[in-house]
Amino acid sequence: MTRVTDWLSTHRHTALAMVIVMLTALLALAAVVSHRATHHQASSPAAPATTEPARPAPSSGHTAPQADPHSKASPLSREDRSALTGSLQWLRSMQPVTAKRTSGQPVISAQDRSQPDLYAAALVRGLLTQDYATPRSNLLAWVQSQAAATAEPSVVGLVPKELRPKLAVASVQEGFDGPGPVPAPGVWDTLAARHGHTTVQIQRVTEPVTWSAALANGQISDPGITAREVDAQVTLHTRQNGHQHTSVTSVALTINLEGPPTRRHYGLVLLVDYTTKPVTSS
Repeated sequence: MTRVTDWLSTHRHTALAMVIVMLTALLALAAVVSHRATHHQASSPAAPATTEPARPAPSSGHTAPQADPHSKASPLSREDRSALTGSLQWLRSMQPVTAKRTSGQPVISAQDRSQPDLYAAALVRGLLTQDYATPRSNLLAWVQSQAAATAEPSVVGLVPKELRPKLAVASVQEGFDGPGPVPAPGVWDTLAARHGHTTVQIQRVTEPVTWSAALANGQISDPGITAREVDAQVTLHTRQNGHQHTSVTSVALTINLEGPPTRRHYGLVLLVDYTTKPVTSS
């Protein structure tokens, strides 16, 4: 989602070189909201590709963003400006989600929360392990319980401060600015009708090389912010007309985390990138 990270280019092919990270916060957010939007044909590992997620309509009472994405001085393309505006409208329209963990939701141990690789693996496992017989809101509330904040301009860009508490939950949802690991409400209900659930195998957790280089070069100002790419296999199990069906999808997620020394334990700032590739179906 963020154009300031070169390491995302391998997934969406739209990110710019990391050297522009300090040019302007506008570029940062524009990439955040356009990165996944330009790849809207991808779907979540569990979501039927025929379902079109709906974007919430903005309220008439919304205030303007901190900067005008339509300004003539903006270095953004028309597509980027449109994506930026749409994502800010989504954030303003989205009702705040109360953080909570319900029965059946994963508990991430203190040890896992203290180390970014372990936390990233546990977080993604919990995010992608979905039981569609349970309310979708339960999963979003769990994500909110993992949310963390940062003021790092290369990550939050032009997202106004009052909207940043919504960013983690918004970023994981299908339709926010493209594909996402949490299916849209209609898709979730369809999968529930098919007695669907997913199982997850985490394959690899890495820190992108260019993120490490940016840190070494002093391009990141927040000492607590970091990034991880998590590769996983997700198996969707469904039952229809008495027959069991499974489909396996290879999933790659890139996430920004905030942790020590800024805060005691790691938390999710936002989902940066989400890509899927079908593996098998039976």
